[in-house]
Amino acid sequence: MDAVSRCEITTYGVLSFPSSLPRSVHGYQRPDADYLGVDSTRTQLSGHGGSARIGRAGNGRWRYAANFNWRSPGLELNDAGYLRVADAIQQGLSVDYIVNDPTRHFRNYSIHLGPGSAWSVGGERTDTYANFDLGAQLTNYWRVNLSSSREWSALDTRLLRGGPALKTPGLWYGFARVRTDSRRALQLGIAGSSSRSDGGRTSDRRLTPDFAWRVNPALNLSASLLYASSHDDLQYIDAPSFSGGSRPVLGRVAQKTAQLTARVSYSPRPDISVQYYGQPFVSSGRYSDLKVVTDPRADRYDDRFHAFSGAVLDPQTDRYRLDETGDGVADYTVRNPDFTFREFRSNLVFRWEYRAGSNLYLVWSQSRAGYGEDGVFSFGHDFRRLYDIRPHNVLAIKLSHWFTL
Repeated sequence: MDAVSRCEITTYGVLSFPSSLPRSVHGYQRPDADYLGVDSTRTQLSGHGGSARIGRAGNGRWRYAANFNWRSPGLELNDAGYLRVADAIQQGLSVDYIVNDPTRHFRNYSIHLGPGSAWSVGGERTDTYANFDLGAQLTNYWRVNLSSSREWSALDTRLLRGGPALKTPGLWYGFARVRTDSRRALQLGIAGSSSRSDGGRTSDRRLTPDFAWRVNPALNLSASLLYASSHDDLQYIDAPSFSGGSRPVLGRVAQKTAQLTARVSYSPRPDISVQYYGQPFVSSGRYSDLKVVTDPRADRYDDRFHAFSGAVLDPQTDRYRLDETGDGVADYTVRNPDFTFREFRSNLVFRWEYRAGSNLYLVWSQSRAGYGEDGVFSFGHDFRRLYDIRPHNVLAIKLSHWFTL
């Protein structure tokens, strides 16, 4: 059979007794949501949700699906699973064209198109997007992937962390990846992505080269490097109290991140193996252009904020003194959000199958993590600083024995 039509429908309802009410995942405290509200006398939440999917799958070239899911504001699944966002209605369409017959230039290729949108239960449009993906394997067994997506301006009900919904600009995103023949002993790959918001205030660029090398049947090496540079003009900082309400303060953060991931696997005999994993990680961010949200749904971007042109950092308290009224006196303060985070994680695993079905594992793991407030990125300097951090070491032993009855 070349194609199969499928229809799936799932619904669920939950009555929960969460430890604290409300939480930002539900959004009950949003001041601009007239269909929600906080009831301080409630001791339980009740909600419902579900999903429906209909489509065509199988071995044919054309495959498509339409999906719809919803989660009411009171839905709480974290006691039994994981719920990122409640108060959401989402729908999407997926259309795929897949060719597995070799041609002059390709062994196979696929094209994907996927538009979709989302709303809150109150009818606020929180997302509208469309993505396009192209994947192909060339006749020399190299793989190429290209993708592009567009997100239109919408309301973000989560960015202000319990505050009102904020209108955010649209965004363009592009991704490309090339990988050499996976049959070879040495495989190389490189991937890169770039995104830019309308107006250019927010952007993100990432580059990830990697390699995998089968040195011999017993030894395998692999490593990947991530370097990312981003500018986010709408990074949440804090919401201090002023004039009987909270004032959501945002800033523009310039962030740089570097991460190296290395793996070594050595199996001199079928019953013995040694595996090592190591990952140093460094990320730094410096803030500027502090602003307070004043009209979160204004049509013009600049009309949504009041910019603090003279934000003063108090060196004694390491907090910014912010004057919203312009009278020369600080109305409230926020912490200095600049940061530098350094982390190194590694583990070494020795496995010995001392008899059929019975294994002995020796595991040593080490982690180092440090946090600074300078916001200055220097991978070499920060990597060396990792060795100044006191490590956390764990040694574990696991023994499993197979008994025959």
